[in-house]
Amino acid sequence: MDTREFLDLFVAEAREHLEGCSGLLTRARTGSLDSESINDLFRHAHSLKGMALSLGLRPIAVLAHALEDILHDWRKGSMQPSPNLLGVMVQVADRLATQVDAVAAGGDPPLAGDLVATLRAAAGPDQAAGPATAEATPPASTEAEPPVAAKATPPAESPVAVPEATQASSKDPSDPVLALEIILSRDTQLPAARALVVLKRLAGHGQLLHVEPPAEALSAGGFSGRMVVTLATRVAAERLMGIVQNLPDVAICRLLLPGENGSVDDDRRAGDERRAGVDRRDLDETGAAGPAGRTDAIPTIRVATERMDRLLDGIGELILQRERLLRAVAPEPGSASAGLLEILGRTIGGLRDDVMKMRLIPFAAIVPRLQRTVRDLSTRLAKPVDLRFEGTEVSLDRSILEEMIDPLEHVLRNAIDHGIEAADGRRDRGKPSIGRITIALARQEDRTALTVSDDGRGMDPAALRRVAVERRFITREAATRMSDEEALMLVTLPGFSTAARTTDISGRGVGMDIVRMRVQKIGGRLTIRSEVGRGTALEIEIPPSLTVTRAFLCRAAGDLYAVPVSAVTATLDVGRASIEASQGEQVTRRQDDEIVTLLPLATTLGAVGGALPDPFPALMYRVGARAYALAVDEILGEQEIVVKPLRHPLELLPQYAGAAVLDDGRIALILDPVNLTRTARPA
Repeated sequence: MDTREFLDLFVAEAREHLEGCSGLLTRARTGSLDSESINDLFRHAHSLKGMALSLGLRPIAVLAHALEDILHDWRKGSMQPSPNLLGVMVQVADRLATQVDAVAAGGDPPLAGDLVATLRAAAGPDQAAGPATAEATPPASTEAEPPVAAKATPPAESPVAVPEATQASSKDPSDPVLALEIILSRDTQLPAARALVVLKRLAGHGQLLHVEPPAEALSAGGFSGRMVVTLATRVAAERLMGIVQNLPDVAICRLLLPGENGSVDDDRRAGDERRAGVDRRDLDETGAAGPAGRTDAIPTIRVATERMDRLLDGIGELILQRERLLRAVAPEPGSASAGLLEILGRTIGGLRDDVMKMRLIPFAAIVPRLQRTVRDLSTRLAKPVDLRFEGTEVSLDRSILEEMIDPLEHVLRNAIDHGIEAADGRRDRGKPSIGRITIALARQEDRTALTVSDDGRGMDPAALRRVAVERRFITREAATRMSDEEALMLVTLPGFSTAARTTDISGRGVGMDIVRMRVQKIGGRLTIRSEVGRGTALEIEIPPSLTVTRAFLCRAAGDLYAVPVSAVTATLDVGRASIEASQGEQVTRRQDDEIVTLLPLATTLGAVGGALPDPFPALMYRVGARAYALAVDEILGEQEIVVKPLRHPLELLPQYAGAAVLDDGRIALILDPVNLTRTARPA
């Protein structure tokens, strides 16, 4: 394992700990935390500090250690954090996240001495007396890791150097010699690095005489999670064992009697394991311990996201090859070949579903980042904002969740800068002085509905039409024909803005067009609803996956197109006699008298096509409250397709959501009906 792999694992774990910290601190600012939650906070900070020390990331370790000191006093009951201190602790969590982001980008974590000083000052005179710079060494105690040289080489990359004794008295030949058997948890992500942390902790309390397995085994990556350490020390055995036992990922720390090498009788070992909270059935053949007290633990592993992407791409290719095989063999229904191909299809489908589930990440994973964006901007603009979440347990495909981060941050910035009024203005309008933004998620069949709403000033469709005409985005005739819902979508046009002044936050005509493009890129739908004086809501429909979906294949003007099944509400057979003219458009009426606007697909895309058959098939869908139908020459059927993204500059065409390679090798462009409608009828 090279340095990059160590750092990738560190970044993944650090972000999990920081998400836990941010969530708990947010709860603490709005209410009280129970003792277990405070302990969880402490464990998050303690684990982050230990991981940072093991990799030589001193700025992170120092800041995490300062936070850990405060949390240690809090959980002991010797202090209760004030609202000001809680606010500074939230800033510390944000700064730690920034430092981890810098590591993820391949850089060095920035120093945070100023924030360490601010944190200790907010905690009171006792903490303020501590070191206040990022270069300061965490205080040596039973709770602190000894300092590690910056940019320390990971233990699996070079031999692990057994630390020298740090106390002169520990070299005295008369010091007692102790032998400790130490077993790490089986799910420890960096066992060699964690072993190094344990050795460094022990070196701070005596002289290491022997380590089994030797350092070469640690550096070679063959460490099983169990080691025996012999050291000369004046520290009492019980205290030393307690120090080691409290380190992260240490499942068992047991004192060996003179002459023992860890091969003690089963009765005594079982007793030690019970006292340590580890069941014998949780120990694997290497001696590493699983989660304490659990006999049904399912071990987990971390997999690089690009490997998951390649695996899903491979499954997509399997789906295509299975369809090609089915076409080539053309088995008789009920034959052995047909049965085998059906079993193959079920197996591939099950494998795809399993991989899709593995890629799911709860929306809560990005909540701390969105909270940080709102805190920073509301402070900068002096607009107090309460950001609330609903349905954060809803999980999304990893690639979709990553694509949604930037659009959501754009939406939040616009809401705070343009939507939420200043506190005085809100009070004048009879509103609470603190603005409110809510992000809500809910499942809707196979899609996810995400809504971002605020209680700000809202948008006026009439004003948007007027500005669009004045700045020549649309004609006056188009503005007259436009519905309020379509007028609100004007804010997503590139360069469109109603702001009287420009700032570095908004008003330059960028932001909402990026939101629209990103939503289109993932095959989603964006709808804007607003009421003047009451607020604005952006509703985004998110597909389940970017890679595999079901689609209707259709033909228009000799070309093949695919329309996602999730976008279609019905299929129609339209006779020419049923077509009427209405305000320059062709419409037809369904049996329930609903009016459906017809869009011939070929002419809408600018292709030259012949006359449609009579009757002709059409794919019906909705844009807001209106119904539309794409008129095509032929609907070839429904098929599972593998979505391939379009490259630049084709990705800029909003009417296309990607391309698919069909089982016979042909290419079909995937249509986005909603954006195709807006392209055909420029508002």
